[in-house]
Amino acid sequence: MRIHVLLASLLVVLLPLVRVASGWGVEPSPASTGSLLAPITETVSYQGNLSGPLGPVNGSCDFQFSLFDAALDGRQIGPLQAATLPVTNGTFVAQLNFGPGAFNGEARYLQLAVRCPSGSGEFVSLSPRQALTPVPYAIYASRAGGAPWSGLSDVPLAVASLAGINCGVNQTIVWTGATWSCLGYAGGVNNIPSGLYASAIGGASNVASGYGATVGGGMTNTVSGQWSVAGGGAQNQVLGYGAVAAGGLTNTVSSQYGALIGGAQNQVAGYAAVVGGGLANQASGQYSVLAGGNDNVVTSFGGSIGGGVSQVITGQYGTVAGGHANWVTAFGGTIGGGQNNAVSGDRATVGGGEQNRASGFVAFVGGGLNNQAVGERTTIGGGEGHQATNTGATIGGGLQNSASGIRATVAGGMQNSATNGYVAIGGGSLNQASGYGAVIGGGMTNTVSAQWGVVGGGAENQVSGYGAVLAGGVTNVITSQYGSLAGGHLNAVYGFGASLGGGEYNVARGQYSTVGGGSLNLASGYSSTASGGISNTARGEFSTVGGGRGNQALGNSATASGGISNTAQGEFSLVAGGQENQATNFQTTVAGGGYNRASGVQTTVAGGRANEATGYGATVSGGITNTAQGEIAFIGGGHLNVASTLAAVVAGGRSNQVTLANFGAIGGGENNQVTGLYGTIPGGLSNAVTAEHGFAAGRRAKAANNGSFVWADSQDADFTSQSPNTFNVRASGGIWLGTGGTPTIGSNRFLDTSTGAHLTSSGVWTNASDRARKTDFEAIDPREVLARLVQLPVQRWRFKEEDPAIRHLGPTAQDFRAAFGLGDSETTIGTLDADGVALASIQGLYQLVEDQHQEIALLRRENEQLKQQQASLEARLHALEQGGRPLAVGMPEGLVAGAALILAGVAFWRRR
Repeated sequence: MRIHVLLASLLVVLLPLVRVASGWGVEPSPASTGSLLAPITETVSYQGNLSGPLGPVNGSCDFQFSLFDAALDGRQIGPLQAATLPVTNGTFVAQLNFGPGAFNGEARYLQLAVRCPSGSGEFVSLSPRQALTPVPYAIYASRAGGAPWSGLSDVPLAVASLAGINCGVNQTIVWTGATWSCLGYAGGVNNIPSGLYASAIGGASNVASGYGATVGGGMTNTVSGQWSVAGGGAQNQVLGYGAVAAGGLTNTVSSQYGALIGGAQNQVAGYAAVVGGGLANQASGQYSVLAGGNDNVVTSFGGSIGGGVSQVITGQYGTVAGGHANWVTAFGGTIGGGQNNAVSGDRATVGGGEQNRASGFVAFVGGGLNNQAVGERTTIGGGEGHQATNTGATIGGGLQNSASGIRATVAGGMQNSATNGYVAIGGGSLNQASGYGAVIGGGMTNTVSAQWGVVGGGAENQVSGYGAVLAGGVTNVITSQYGSLAGGHLNAVYGFGASLGGGEYNVARGQYSTVGGGSLNLASGYSSTASGGISNTARGEFSTVGGGRGNQALGNSATASGGISNTAQGEFSLVAGGQENQATNFQTTVAGGGYNRASGVQTTVAGGRANEATGYGATVSGGITNTAQGEIAFIGGGHLNVASTLAAVVAGGRSNQVTLANFGAIGGGENNQVTGLYGTIPGGLSNAVTAEHGFAAGRRAKAANNGSFVWADSQDADFTSQSPNTFNVRASGGIWLGTGGTPTIGSNRFLDTSTGAHLTSSGVWTNASDRARKTDFEAIDPREVLARLVQLPVQRWRFKEEDPAIRHLGPTAQDFRAAFGLGDSETTIGTLDADGVALASIQGLYQLVEDQHQEIALLRRENEQLKQQQASLEARLHALEQGGRPLAVGMPEGLVAGAALILAGVAFWRRR
């Protein structure tokens, strides 16, 4: 882009086209013509057109105009002209004045810089500088030496005519446009405005000898600096270029652009320095400011003193707000107030107090007495006698605290010491944090010497383990890494990652071990725990003591939950409570009670007193002086019971024993014994099972044979089985069997049942056959039943389970059911059904006999008839024989057969 500039003024100077890299352009406007009748001044009217990337600019822009005597480098002529100007549709106008003599006929070059919008960033300088060329009037004026004023109208009288004009005091000669006149530029008495363009407006005996100098009033003030001003006061001297002394007494402003408001005996010697007032103050640093006070000195660039007495700033941009005898010797140092404070560190600060020192870079002391912030970025909030000597160290307050570690912190308290990096002490007294990153919250005489160690409070506590934490208490110690201790008295944590909750005289020695509290407890195993109580020990890995007194968890993962003097010695063993109990083997358990011992692998004693489980997996639930010696043996309770074999069981009772045989069981009672394999006694008194699979119950029942079942009633006498696999019952009151109802044994009955069937005391089995219980009656043919019975196979046989010598006679159930269709099964024959078939067959046989009786009666009648016929025949035969006539021998065949049948019937009848 381009910037085109056109300069039009009374000097009629033209600026050619100017190019810049910014993309902005100023184009010249048509030149304006000054009136020849008006007096020529040093002011130049400058007009131009400003264009940006989007076209003509509208808004407010900042401009800088500089005049040089060369195109490059050279000497600047007059002051920099700066202005913020409105720009309308690209057009702007500036009034420029480079001072008298700026245009003396020698070459001049204009430098232009622009910033749009106003205040938006850096100025853009236009390059190259523009050479200023003369126009006709300026050319003519430069030739006045040849023929002064010739050819011009309305020119002043010849200079020579000024010799006869004498102006009075405080007057000067000026051209009014028509003539030379003496006009007044000052007032007052005996004021001398001797400098060019100087003014002495009022007062007395004031001298304005500097170019453009001004004295407003006052007395015996001297202004010798160009464009300098003395507003009033007395005996003030303004020596610097553009300097100002507003008033006061015996003040001196010797520097360019220096300013003094008032006061007495103040000196401004620094470039653009300012003294507001006060007495005997000195501002000799460039851009320094001294608001007031007494005997204050600022010698540094940009230093500032707000007030106070005997303050000194020698460091650049130093600040003292007030106070007495404070010193700032470093760059950007600050003192808010107080007395005898010193800042010697760059950008350091002392807020106030007395005898405080901030000597480190960006160090800070808020106040207090005799504090020293020595290290970089150290901070002391207040208090007395503190020292923060390393980078970033901080002390909040208190008395005689020290933070010598990098970024160490002491919040307060007394005589605390933070000597390593990133350590922190919250308060208390006589605490020492020397481990890197250590923390002490408070308390007294606590020490943390390990990295990242912590003491929360208390007294005389020590942490020497890396990352350890001690919350409080008195005289506690942590020496292990990552240990923790909540409080208490004389406790110690020695194990890596161990924890101790509190109490007294406790020790957590094992890695990751824990002591919850109590007194004289020890957790020495890896990840062991002693929760509390007195004199407890958790020695095994992962072992636990819950509480109580004198308990020991010695095995790995062993547990003693509480009680007194209990010992869990086996791995994974447990003593839940009680007194003097022992779990001495792998996964053994004693739940409670007293003087119990679980010594076999995976054994259990649930409670009671003086019980012992010694067999693998054995259990004693409770009671007194019981012993489970067998593998997985069990005793439920009672007194003096013994289960000494594999899987033996004694549920309870007294003096019961399962010995010699495995899998025996006694439910309870007293003085019972099982010595047979799988023997069982549910209870009772003095029962015994001496054979395998035997069962004995009641009183003095003896199962002496394998598989025998013996039930004895209350009689005080032995009742012993006599053979294997027998069911033996001694029941002097009878036996009852049923599926429900109330057992009722009828008189003269040995075995009674709920079905109505029973066995009498005499041994007679009686079936139930009440008509009221029967239904669906049907008539039968007895002869048919008899006929089927005759066809039914009846054989001799034996049951397969029986001895071969034993034989039976009868049908099979299948044949019986096929013949008669009776019963509920094809494999059984009901006795009632067999009796019914027999009774029906008898009825059928009876019917046959009755038929035979009728037939025999008929035969008898016929026989009588035959007998009669025979007798008749015999008589006739005899008569014939007597008559001498022979008879035929032999009889007809049918007659012989009939005679034989008659004889047979007679014989049958006689047998009846």
